[in-house]
Amino acid sequence: MSDGVEPPPALNLLAVGGLAGSVLLALAGMFAVPPLMDMGLSFTVAFVAVATAEVGAAVGVVVSTLNLYDDGGL
Repeated sequence: MSDGVEPPPALNLLAVGGLAGSVLLALAGMFAVPPLMDMGLSFTVAFVAVATAEVGAAVGVVVSTLNLYDDGGL
């Protein structure tokens, strides 16, 4: 007996992995400036390096989210 309820679409496992990796990169970036400064980098260089990684993580989250379901996203 079918009541017309469709099962949810399957998750794209590559997108789930990309989402998890992007989130882990963003979390690691929150604590990366002091160790980079301990390695001899100035605050500005360490900050720009971490900011670049954070922007990359944000792009990764957006792309992974748009491709989360196999329904022809990006």
